[in-house]
Amino acid sequence: MNKQDLIDRQDLIDLIVARGAATRQQLWRKSDEELVKLLDASLLAGIRAEVRAQVLNTPEMVQRQRKIDEINADRLWTRFFFSHPEISHNLANRNLLFDYSLSLSDDGVVTFQHLDEAAKTLPGLAHQKVKQIPTTANLKQDEETLQEFCRANRLELNTAALNLLRQEFGAGFDSAQIAQALKSGTGCD
Repeated sequence: MNKQDLIDRQDLIDLIVARGAATRQQLWRKSDEELVKLLDASLLAGIRAEVRAQVLNTPEMVQRQRKIDEINADRLWTRFFFSHPEISHNLANRNLLFDYSLSLSDDGVVTFQHLDEAAKTLPGLAHQKVKQIPTTANLKQDEETLQEFCRANRLELNTAALNLLRQEFGAGFDSAQIAQALKSGTGCD
């Protein structure tokens, strides 16, 4: 005795339609053997989907997905601030940008394009001086600026301080940035 003997044609069609695998008009043209294969395939797909859902909802998989989401978000922010060096990378700016970008999104997912648009139109973002690329002229100017600052504040000039200032502020820093670095523990002494 096979499956075709156990379940008549109408029951096969009802089961397949109930599973959403096909419409009645599509199924009436099929042979009993094809109907059995369709039902088997539909049941197997349902079992696979159920197993997949159970696996994906385990605490380990949920935790792993959260970690992946955090990494992807961090990469997005890194890419954004690299593309917009004039915008200060701080929590306040991130919150402003995210909230505005979310309002631009149709599906509740913030993309780089949303952040980019927000950066162009959102007022109130904290900006910073963009680091200059070192050139012969501004490297010489940096040394003179640091010499003047150290002379005025009775500090000793050294190459390490100059290198730290360039690393922190890029080429073309000013005396206010030197004072800021000195206050924070970076700079000449």
